[in-house]
Amino acid sequence: MEVPKSLDYAKKSKRCATLRLSKLVPQSGSQSATIGTATSQSVFELPLTVPAVLSESCLTFTTTFTAAGASKFNWMFADNCAMIDSIRLVLRNGLELASIQNVGNYLVPVSRAFMTPEELGQKPYTTIVSAATRMTENCQPTNVLGNAAQVQAVSGIGQDLQKSNTAMRNLIAGATNAAQPVIRWKISMDAFKNTLLAYPKHLLFNDIANLTITWATRDRVGCFSASATDPSSTPGALAENVAVSDISFYLAQDRDREVYEALRQQLNGAGLSIPVDFVYYNKQGLSGTSQNITTRYDRSNGRRLKYIIHSVFNGTETSNTAYDNYVGDKITNFYTSVNNERLQDENVDIASFQDGIYQRNVLQGSIAGQNEYDHHSRWFWVDSFVGDDHPTAMKDFNSECGLPLDNPVKWSWTSTTANASHNHYTYAIVQRLLTIRSNEVILD
Repeated sequence: MEVPKSLDYAKKSKRCATLRLSKLVPQSGSQSATIGTATSQSVFELPLTVPAVLSESCLTFTTTFTAAGASKFNWMFADNCAMIDSIRLVLRNGLELASIQNVGNYLVPVSRAFMTPEELGQKPYTTIVSAATRMTENCQPTNVLGNAAQVQAVSGIGQDLQKSNTAMRNLIAGATNAAQPVIRWKISMDAFKNTLLAYPKHLLFNDIANLTITWATRDRVGCFSASATDPSSTPGALAENVAVSDISFYLAQDRDREVYEALRQQLNGAGLSIPVDFVYYNKQGLSGTSQNITTRYDRSNGRRLKYIIHSVFNGTETSNTAYDNYVGDKITNFYTSVNNERLQDENVDIASFQDGIYQRNVLQGSIAGQNEYDHHSRWFWVDSFVGDDHPTAMKDFNSECGLPLDNPVKWSWTSTTANASHNHYTYAIVQRLLTIRSNEVILD
């Protein structure tokens, strides 16, 4: 007979993780960088010879804009780590453990599909040091809870967005002709969902890994306009550089000797085998009223296909439209298919919000699932192959799930669109098997 918790006085022993943050500075490059007309890199050496939890680690830095000129206001994209072009984690032997290309385009959908409103409010990762309007709200990694007017101006969906209480500010404005905004970023690796960087358990590699941050070019970081409330008022691409300073990485390590010995013995024995997620990326620019995409995945990409995330962005990826993926002026209807078999019985109509009906289970509990108007302003589509588990409910990191890749899989997107140029971004989340032994690391 089970004893009720209110009557259970039995003592229990529980081991808790004793994580300590170890501050690291770039080994390649300095603690400062310049976001200009060309990309640059900051490289950290992560000593994974000590047990570490990557998801509890974080990257910190400060961005400072250069004054744009008289009667001009700088704007910074704030909901997608736009200042980072790519992030890679690679062992010294060259084995790539994690990689995200075009981070800004990836995080626009992923932060909304794989994060809950509760997480949004619990993680204060951004501090606005100096801006036209000082914001002190909590925020999801690089996403400030914002006022509807500023999100509305860039999304074009009018007053409907004011119905949302989960809208995330897309941009942050500085004062006129000022070296603003100045923002202190504290970005948890947990923000980079579906990668080893977001893995929430102890890892020990007996090796050094290089974490490479490639900084974006300035035309992908922000824009300027003639208004502090409307980024579409006489907008333009940034003509001045953005300074990045105080770049550091805080690695969450567990220095408990018993934890180290337990992991070391396992690596010396049969080894540690864990399923991990990996991201593959495809970008294609199309024009006309019929825009179709086909991508293929097989065993060389991983063991299982978990998700396909697709979004359609403005063909002009500079100024205030750099990350414009408002769906209302881009897509009329669409459908997706796997191996020539349709996944929707009908063409999904955007104007009647049919996408919200089909995505109801996939987006359940997520930020995007809270409000269809907000979702249309930062639109994306997710094909899930993990059964009934929606992304925010996937907390079992030991399960093997997804569509087996033993045979090749062809995924297709077929759409009727506005007669304009659009950039289609497709991100495939696959599951691979990471095997760690004392003398080798294999990612299959």
